[in-house]
Amino acid sequence: LKSYFSNYGRTETEVAAPGGDRMQVPSTPDANGRILSTVVGGKWGYKQGTSMASPHAAGVVALIRSAHPGWSAQRVVASLMHDADRLACPTGTYDPDGTGTWTANCDGGKTGRGFYGAGLIDALDAVK
Repeated sequence: LKSYFSNYGRTETEVAAPGGDRMQVPSTPDANGRILSTVVGGKWGYKQGTSMASPHAAGVVALIRSAHPGWSAQRVVASLMHDADRLACPTGTYDPDGTGTWTANCDGGKTGRGFYGAGLIDALDAVK
């Protein structure tokens, strides 16, 4: 599912990456679904947001570049998007915090959806 803090819209989202959320599937060990990350002082802490999703995407790009060093930037982006796992728009009203006060509409077709863009990045498929 799209996290409550995520941007959305067909012109906003290219791909999706895990960013931590209590509704995340599969769930994380943290009760709020946050992602374990390094924090200042060489310690660990649970975080969420684009600060967690961006490193996932950057890591997949690094893996693609490692597997295909001759590819252009455009080819790397094309692979990232083409090999993403397509995610259907959720059905019903989107109410991420359960209060009934905020909703978002997920629109789009087979090639791009308002919540997920081309889909959830897939490292294994992207480096094949």
